[in-house]
Amino acid sequence: MKQTTEIITITLVTCYSCGVPFGIEESFRQSLLQSGNTFYCTNGHNQCYTRRKNLEEQLEESRAEKKALECRIPLCESKTLYSFIQYRFVNSLNNEGVETIGQVLELGESGLMAIYGIGKIAIDEINYNLNSYNIRLKP
Repeated sequence: MKQTTEIITITLVTCYSCGVPFGIEESFRQSLLQSGNTFYCTNGHNQCYTRRKNLEEQLEESRAEKKALECRIPLCESKTLYSFIQYRFVNSLNNEGVETIGQVLELGESGLMAIYGIGKIAIDEINYNLNSYNIRLKP
Protein backbone atom coordinates (compact mmCIF):
# COMPACT_ATOMS: atom_id res chain seq x y z
CA MET A 1 0.00 0.00 0.00
CA LYS A 2 1.40 3.36 -1.13
CA GLN A 3 1.30 6.16 1.38
CA THR A 4 1.52 9.90 0.52
CA THR A 5 2.44 12.61 2.94
CA GLU A 6 1.54 16.22 2.36
CA ILE A 7 2.73 19.03 4.57
CA ILE A 8 0.43 21.99 4.94
CA THR A 9 0.85 25.12 6.99
CA ILE A 10 -2.01 26.14 9.25
CA THR A 11 -2.08 29.75 10.41
CA LEU A 12 -3.74 30.59 13.69
CA VAL A 13 -6.41 33.29 13.40
CA THR A 14 -8.45 34.79 16.23
CA CYS A 15 -12.06 35.89 15.69
CA TYR A 16 -12.45 39.61 16.20
CA SER A 17 -15.95 39.10 17.61
CA CYS A 18 -15.79 36.16 20.01
CA GLY A 19 -12.03 35.70 20.38
CA VAL A 20 -12.04 31.99 19.50
CA PRO A 21 -8.78 30.85 17.86
CA PHE A 22 -9.08 28.79 14.68
CA GLY A 23 -6.78 27.62 11.93
CA ILE A 24 -6.72 28.48 8.23
CA GLU A 25 -4.56 26.75 5.65
CA GLU A 26 -1.90 29.29 4.59
CA SER A 27 -2.56 29.25 0.83
CA PHE A 28 -6.27 29.83 1.53
CA ARG A 29 -5.34 32.69 3.88
CA GLN A 30 -3.19 34.23 1.14
CA SER A 31 -6.09 34.07 -1.32
CA LEU A 32 -8.35 35.75 1.28
CA LEU A 33 -5.77 38.51 1.74
CA GLN A 34 -5.72 39.11 -2.02
CA SER A 35 -9.45 38.92 -2.63
CA GLY A 36 -10.89 40.45 0.51
CA ASN A 37 -13.61 37.75 0.48
CA THR A 38 -15.54 36.91 3.62
CA PHE A 39 -14.77 33.81 5.72
CA TYR A 40 -16.16 32.63 9.04
CA CYS A 41 -14.87 31.63 12.45
CA THR A 42 -15.98 28.30 13.93
CA ASN A 43 -18.81 30.12 15.72
CA GLY A 44 -20.10 31.61 12.46
CA HIS A 45 -18.90 35.21 12.77
CA ASN A 46 -17.97 36.71 9.43
CA GLN A 47 -14.39 37.90 8.95
CA CYS A 48 -12.51 39.53 6.12
CA TYR A 49 -9.10 41.01 5.41
CA THR A 50 -8.97 44.55 4.07
CA ARG A 51 -7.43 44.43 0.66
CA ARG A 52 -4.17 46.37 0.72
CA LYS A 53 -4.31 47.06 -3.00
CA ASN A 54 -7.73 48.64 -2.58
CA LEU A 55 -6.41 50.89 0.18
CA GLU A 56 -3.44 51.90 -1.96
CA GLU A 57 -5.82 52.79 -4.82
CA GLN A 58 -7.93 54.88 -2.43
CA LEU A 59 -4.81 56.63 -1.18
CA GLU A 60 -3.72 57.46 -4.73
CA GLU A 61 -7.21 58.80 -5.56
CA SER A 62 -7.15 60.94 -2.41
CA ARG A 63 -3.75 62.35 -3.35
CA ALA A 64 -4.99 63.22 -6.85
CA GLU A 65 -8.09 64.89 -5.39
CA LYS A 66 -5.92 66.86 -2.93
CA LYS A 67 -3.72 68.03 -5.78
CA ALA A 68 -6.75 69.16 -7.78
CA LEU A 69 -8.11 71.03 -4.77
CA GLU A 70 -4.75 72.71 -4.17
CA CYS A 71 -4.85 73.97 -7.77
CA ARG A 72 -8.24 75.56 -7.10
CA ILE A 73 -7.08 77.73 -4.20
CA PRO A 74 -4.98 80.22 -6.20
CA LEU A 75 -7.48 80.04 -9.03
CA CYS A 76 -10.37 80.97 -6.75
CA GLU A 77 -8.41 83.76 -5.10
CA SER A 78 -6.88 85.42 -8.13
CA LYS A 79 -8.85 84.88 -11.32
CA THR A 80 -11.86 86.96 -12.26
CA LEU A 81 -14.93 85.63 -14.02
CA TYR A 82 -13.87 87.56 -17.12
CA SER A 83 -10.92 85.19 -17.47
CA PHE A 84 -13.27 82.27 -17.97
CA ILE A 85 -16.42 83.48 -19.68
CA GLN A 86 -17.71 86.15 -22.02
CA TYR A 87 -18.92 89.46 -20.60
CA ARG A 88 -22.59 88.77 -21.44
CA PHE A 89 -22.51 85.65 -19.28
CA VAL A 90 -20.70 87.44 -16.45
CA ASN A 91 -23.61 89.88 -16.17
CA SER A 92 -26.07 86.99 -15.80
CA LEU A 93 -23.92 85.46 -13.07
CA ASN A 94 -23.45 88.79 -11.25
CA ASN A 95 -27.21 89.37 -11.26
CA GLU A 96 -27.52 86.14 -9.25
CA GLY A 97 -24.75 87.13 -6.81
CA VAL A 98 -22.07 84.93 -8.40
CA GLU A 99 -18.85 86.92 -8.51
CA THR A 100 -15.95 84.48 -8.20
CA ILE A 101 -14.67 81.35 -9.87
CA GLY A 102 -14.96 79.63 -6.49
CA GLN A 103 -18.71 80.28 -6.49
CA VAL A 104 -18.96 78.97 -10.06
CA LEU A 105 -17.16 75.77 -9.03
CA GLU A 106 -19.49 75.34 -6.04
CA LEU A 107 -22.59 75.72 -8.20
CA GLY A 108 -21.46 73.18 -10.77
CA GLU A 109 -23.18 72.61 -14.09
CA SER A 110 -26.67 72.00 -12.72
CA GLY A 111 -26.55 75.09 -10.51
CA LEU A 112 -25.32 77.25 -13.39
CA MET A 113 -28.00 75.93 -15.73
CA ALA A 114 -30.62 77.21 -13.27
CA ILE A 115 -29.37 80.79 -13.76
CA TYR A 116 -31.21 82.79 -16.41
CA GLY A 117 -28.92 83.48 -19.37
CA ILE A 118 -26.51 80.61 -18.68
CA GLY A 119 -26.75 77.59 -20.91
CA LYS A 120 -24.68 74.89 -22.53
CA ILE A 121 -22.52 77.37 -24.48
CA ALA A 122 -21.51 79.23 -21.31
CA ILE A 123 -20.82 76.00 -19.44
CA ASP A 124 -18.74 74.60 -22.30
CA GLU A 125 -16.73 77.85 -22.35
CA ILE A 126 -16.13 77.69 -18.58
CA ASN A 127 -15.08 74.03 -18.77
CA TYR A 128 -12.78 74.77 -21.69
CA ASN A 129 -11.02 77.54 -19.72
CA LEU A 130 -10.89 75.49 -16.51
CA ASN A 131 -9.31 72.60 -18.42
CA SER A 132 -5.94 74.37 -18.40
CA TYR A 133 -6.03 73.96 -14.60
CA ASN A 134 -7.10 70.29 -14.88
CA ILE A 135 -10.45 71.18 -13.30
CA ARG A 136 -13.95 70.46 -14.51
CA LEU A 137 -17.25 71.67 -13.19
CA LYS A 138 -19.12 69.12 -11.12
CA PRO A 139 -22.27 67.87 -12.91
